[in-house]
Amino acid sequence: MDVVEKRLDRVFCAQYNNIIMSGQLTKEAAAKLERGHIPLYYQLEKILRDKIASGEIAPEESFPTEQELCHRYGVSRAVVRQAFAALLQEGLISRIPGKGTFLAQQTPSHRTLHCFNTIEELVELSAQATNVIRYKGLVTPGKQTASLFALGPGERLYTLRGIRILKNDPVCYFVINLPGEFAGFFEDEILESGAILPIVEKKSGLLVQRVRQTITAGRARKHVAKSVGLEEGDPVLKFERIYYAANDRVVEAGTSYFHPDRYHYVMEFSHKQ
Repeated sequence: MDVVEKRLDRVFCAQYNNIIMSGQLTKEAAAKLERGHIPLYYQLEKILRDKIASGEIAPEESFPTEQELCHRYGVSRAVVRQAFAALLQEGLISRIPGKGTFLAQQTPSHRTLHCFNTIEELVELSAQATNVIRYKGLVTPGKQTASLFALGPGERLYTLRGIRILKNDPVCYFVINLPGEFAGFFEDEILESGAILPIVEKKSGLLVQRVRQTITAGRARKHVAKSVGLEEGDPVLKFERIYYAANDRVVEAGTSYFHPDRYHYVMEFSHKQ
């Protein structure tokens, strides 16, 4: 199995989110978390989310303690705290000193976009969403984009434009640019999954080495506002990502405009070890 196929396997491991709920694993089999491609804190976070969604944890009941979760799932306190931190930041749970951790009331439209450390984690998050493609085809780019892809005179890019849906909410409008020769990769693809990168890597044989992300605040243009349920001129979060393969070759450049009330960008800092 080559490195691209291994990364693809990691992406589809995001389906782990539904395994326990669908009954494919028994509680006994799922108790100890698997030390593999999916981070332990992410596995535990998803288990806790499933328990919340299924009603297994009632609002008036406290969550298991850190020690109990460590023993049950065979993980460290650091893993448990990281899983809890994600739920706390999203407003799903609250902690009451001396009493424990409980479900918190939350606004249904509130979502949190986490800051991840690896490309795999970024793709796993995208895979949870659904794409609604509004346009796909070859376009002549502007000078800045053409320079980014090192295009020659008359060369075009393959562009995807659409909306990303998460839990029935339109969370962003996106524009993805790819080298023109990649156009054939998407002829037979439905593109429902939010993750485009796995298709690019698998069919091109190129492995993305790094991603550069820039976040800015902006105003929604008419087509963006209409797509995500805003008024023209409302504030949006603008994410620009450039994906580089070997020798700094750009294989994907995308811009996403996020509804500010449906996503928050969260970063965590700690002392250097």
